Amino acid sequence: MLVDDNGNPTDDDVFKISFDNTNGSYTFEVTGAIDQPLDNGNGGQSTNIVIPIHGVDDDGDSSNTIDVNVTVNDDVPTAQDVSGEAIEEGSGLQDLGNIIANEG
Repeated sequence: MLVDDNGNPTDDDVFKISFDNTNGSYTFEVTGAIDQPLDNGNGGQSTNIVIPIHGVDDDGDSSNTIDVNVTVNDDVPTAQDVSGEAIEEGSGLQDLGNIIANEG
């Protein structure tokens, strides 16, 4: 069950999972905000979601349930070299040089 920040149930979808019956593969698509813990120390955030799955055949018999573990990684910003960019005098901007080379 999904709940909002106040613990109230909500119908908002945050992900969709679809299955390919021909080869057994699945697709997991994030469609909304997923609550995640603070930075995991690797420069980004990730959340593990366990999805219990079972199959049902034509006459209603259920298979054993298995757990599919999905790790959702939050996007992490990356720095790009900005050297060679023009800065107009009096614009209030400061040339920081090559921020990739000056990383640290």
